[in-house]
This record gives sequence, C-alpha cells and structure tokens, in this order.
Amino acid sequence: MNWLTYEGDKFSTSRQRGVFTGEALTLFPADYWRYTLFCMMPETSDTDFYFSAMAQVINKDLADNLGNFINRLVTLIVTNFDGVLPAGYSADPALSEALAQDVAEFDHQMQLLEFRKAGAVMRRVWTRGNEYITHQQHWRRVKIDPLASAQVLKNCLGLLRVYSCVLAPIAPGIAARIRAILPVDGAVWPSARAAL
Repeated sequence: MNWLTYEGDKFSTSRQRGVFTGEALTLFPADYWRYTLFCMMPETSDTDFYFSAMAQVINKDLADNLGNFINRLVTLIVTNFDGVLPAGYSADPALSEALAQDVAEFDHQMQLLEFRKAGAVMRRVWTRGNEYITHQQHWRRVKIDPLASAQVLKNCLGLLRVYSCVLAPIAPGIAARIRAILPVDGAVWPSARAAL
C-alpha cells in the first residue's frame, strides 16, 4: 500500500502534522484540494504533499492550461461576434475523432482507478484545445471568413462542454462554473472573468 505523506513525514493528528479538512477549506476551495489530490494520488509509490507542489498543479493545469483555453474562447466570441455566434454548426472530424479517443482513454483509466493516468489524459485534452485555437489562426480567419471562424469557435464550445463533463467527478464546482457560462439557445456570453 502506498501513502500520501506531508512534507517528508506521515500525517499525524496527535502531532498536528499536516493539513486537515477544517483548516484546508479555509485555505483553498474544495475543488482545488480535490483536483490536487487527484493528480497526486499515491498509486505506485508514496507521494509527498507540499503546498508548493499544490500551487504548481493549480497554476499549471487549472490556470495556465484550462483557464487559458476558456479565456481565449470567451474573449474571441465576445470580441469578434459581440457574444453571439451565428447559427449553424459543422464539426471538425479530426478534432472529434481525437477527442473521442481521449475520452475513451480517460474513462478506461478512471475505471482502472489509475487517476494519475486519467489526469494526464485530461490535461492532454486541455492542451489540444489550446493548440486547436492556435492552429486554426482564428485572428486571421475571422477577417477572411467569419462563418468559418465561428465554426472553429463552436468546435471549441464542444470541447468546453466535454471538459465540464470530464471534470465533474473531480472538481464539480469548476465543472458547474464551466457549464454555467456555456451559451444556451443564443444566450450572450458573459465576460471572460466569469469563467474561472
């Protein structure tokens, strides 16, 4: 059996060594703890918890990767389409196929209780979203063909919906916040600050 340790030693309530639920939730939101512990799960060896490692996970994964994707997407929709994308949708077959494979792999790893591997797949999907926006060069495409540009952004909305589903068992609060900003029936997008 593998253990989660605290800064080089065992957790101990009698020695007041560690951070425990009552205190933890005053320091950071529950979803930050849930996501960090999901990523640090001691599956094949002991894992040592450090607050600096938690900060790195939160900043790199949730802010720089996922948060960046959401911010870019919302900003592009608001800036270029006044928050309302035109009707119609055409899925990107290559993106859809890659996403289907990733989701199947994520599901498989979750069923095996290999959470670190599932987390790696999830981060890969978030990275795929950022790379997709960059590769599609929306900033050029929107000037030449706004409808094609809108399709790129709609594909990104599809990614965002999947992200919320994948995150739901790990960080349900963040997943709910993502779902809350997804447009429904032509709703206007909020500012990017409403996302994460």
